[in-house]
Amino acid sequence: MLVEWKGNYELLERHHGFIQWLFPLREAGINWQASVMSAKEAQQIAASEACRRRLVQAYRLMLDFYGFRLVDEATGALEPAENFSSRIAFLNVSGHNYLRISRILKSLGELGFEHYKAPWIKMLIMLCFNGDKPPLRRAQAACEFHWVYTLKNEAERLELLGLIDSLVKPA
Repeated sequence: MLVEWKGNYELLERHHGFIQWLFPLREAGINWQASVMSAKEAQQIAASEACRRRLVQAYRLMLDFYGFRLVDEATGALEPAENFSSRIAFLNVSGHNYLRISRILKSLGELGFEHYKAPWIKMLIMLCFNGDKPPLRRAQAACEFHWVYTLKNEAERLELLGLIDSLVKPA
C-alpha cells in the first residue's frame, strides 16, 4: 500500500480506514475495527528498525498527499513538494484531513518520532496564520488548539504558540 498508493490522491482521500493502521494510537479512533495500541506495542514498534522505516515511509506518503516533502530524516525538516500548490488548496477544502494530521502527529510522538512534529507544525502554522489570506486559514483552530498541543516538549509548544501570537498580533 505504501508504494502502490503513493501519488494516488483520490484513493487516499476516498478511503478513511487506512490511517488508523499506518499511524496507530494508544486511544480509540473513528474506525472501530482498528485496535488501540498498547504501551508495550508502542515500545516494540519504536524499538524495531523495520517498523521505524515503515513509519517513515507512511509519513512520507501522507506528506506527499498534503504537498510536503521530508528532506532530513534525522531532524524532521520539511519543504514544500512540487505538488504543493494544488495539494494545499485541496487540503483547505477537505476538513476531515485535519483529523488525520492530528492522528499522524500523535502517532509520531508515541512511536519515537517526536522530533518530526515541531518542523511540520511550524510549517502548518505559517500556512494557517501568515499573511492576509493564508492558504490554510480554515485550519487555524485545529492548528492552534490541537496540533501544537500534541508536542510533548513544553518549550517547543510555547515557542510555536508564541509564533502564532506574533502572526496574529504583529508587533
